Amino acid sequence: KSLSTVPLMPLVLEKCTVKVGYNFTREQLDLVAESLDAGQKPLLLFPGPDAISLDDDNNVDAVKSLQDREQLLILIDGTWGEAKRMIMQSPELIKNCQQIQFQSETESIYPSSLRKEPEKHCLSTLESCAHALMLL
Repeated sequence: KSLSTVPLMPLVLEKCTVKVGYNFTREQLDLVAESLDAGQKPLLLFPGPDAISLDDDNNVDAVKSLQDREQLLILIDGTWGEAKRMIMQSPELIKNCQQIQFQSETESIYPSSLRKEPEKHCLSTLESCAHALMLL
């Protein structure tokens, strides 16, 4: 059985919008369009070769520039397989967002009997969001 942490996010975040689906175009994501129209590239928390590692000492200047202003942070929720599928079916997200990631070996607070993750360091969406916000 799946345990989604996304329903908890609006309870702890002042501004939180949840979009449901597997593929997203820019037109479907009004907040992305608004951010781009305002001249700001949204942040997409998803690992990749062009992602800024928020906890990498080599990226201090890039992270500092992200910290200097309010950001639109986009999270992908689902199993790792579903998340990869959503990214592959939503190329506009990659094109219009700056990918960010963290590399620290943080462990989930959830016991393995409650949440099954592919690796010990994998986190729930809620935990990943909290970690990214702490680094931003």
